[in-house]
Amino acid sequence: NALWPTPEKPVDATILEAASYMRGTVKTIRDAETALLKMLQKAKGKKGQNAAEGAFDPKKPKAVRI
Repeated sequence: NALWPTPEKPVDATILEAASYMRGTVKTIRDAETALLKMLQKAKGKKGQNAAEGAFDPKKPKAVRI
């Protein structure tokens, strides 16, 4: 069995904070996308669908710049 590696220098707290921020941001984006998909599925059978359906196509590729 291999031993757990020991760090050669101290852990950089700013990198950990940046990773935590990115994790939170990605989760927020994914949660918003999931909520929008649920809203579109709910509105799918109703007349007078909202404009969000035309603006968001879940089959198209997505990109975000942070």
